[in-house]
Amino acid sequence: MPLGDVVGAALSQSMNLVQADHAALKRIPFTSRTYLREAAILQAGETPVDLHVVLSGVAERVVTTRTGHRQIIGFLLPGDFFDWQLYQMNSRLAPPDQVSLDHSVVALAGCTIGVVRHQVLRKTLEDFPPLAEAFERRALRELAITRESIVNLAGRRATVRLGHLICELFVRLAAMHLVHGASCRLHLTQVHLAEALGLSAVHVNRGLQALRAEQLLIWRGGVLHLPDLARLERVSEFTGAYLDVGKARRWSGVGNEDGRPIGSDPGAGPHPTH
Repeated sequence: MPLGDVVGAALSQSMNLVQADHAALKRIPFTSRTYLREAAILQAGETPVDLHVVLSGVAERVVTTRTGHRQIIGFLLPGDFFDWQLYQMNSRLAPPDQVSLDHSVVALAGCTIGVVRHQVLRKTLEDFPPLAEAFERRALRELAITRESIVNLAGRRATVRLGHLICELFVRLAAMHLVHGASCRLHLTQVHLAEALGLSAVHVNRGLQALRAEQLLIWRGGVLHLPDLARLERVSEFTGAYLDVGKARRWSGVGNEDGRPIGSDPGAGPHPTH
C-alpha cells in the first residue's frame, strides 16, 4: 500500500483529515525499503534525520543489554512511524548536536518501511498545519502505548500480561483494517512475546496453552484468531482507552467544497464531535 494511504489511515485515527490533507500525503515522495526477518532497520547509536513508517509487516524496538539480554520495548505495526521526536530535533540541528537512537529497530518476519526525507515532510507540514497536528497527536498515542506496556510488565500476572498484549496488537491492526472477521496475520514467535513481556519462553507457552484451553485464541501459521475478543479483553484487563490518547474531539477543518467532512450527509446538520 502506498505511503500516503497508510499514513492517512493511521493519522485519521487521531483526528479527521479532509480531502486536501489526504491528497497532500499521497504526493509525498518516499523510498520503500524491504527488510528480511531479524534485519536491522536502525541501530542504536545511529542519528536518523528522516521519518520512517511501517508500510507492511511488523518491526520491534529492542534494547540489548551488555550481557546480551534482549528486551523488546515496543512493536511497530503498519501505519506506525518511528523516530518522530528525533526527526523533529535533528531536522533543525547540525552535527554534532543531533541526537542518536538509544535503541535499535528490527524487522520481524519481513517488513517494508517507507522513508521520507525531513525537508520534504517539513514542507508538507508547513503547508498543511492539520497534518502537523495529526502527527503530534499520533506521537502522543505512541507514548501512551509505552506507558501502558510498563504497567503491563509490572502490574499484571503472566497470563493476563500475555492476553493484554495480544488484545492490544489485535485492536491496533483492526484500526488499520488488517483484521478480517476475527482473524489477522501476526508473525510473532513465543520468543518475541517472551522478550516483550519479561517472561521465559516456557511461561509464554503455558500462557498460550491456558488461553487456548479457554477457547480464547487460535494462533498457528502466523494467523491469529480471536473467537471471543470481548471475553479475552475482560480476562486480560484490557480496555484500550489508552489507544485514544491524543484523539481530537473536533473536526480538523474543511472537507468537501461546502465545508463538510468527507463522507458526511449534507442534511445532517452541524459537524459531529468525536
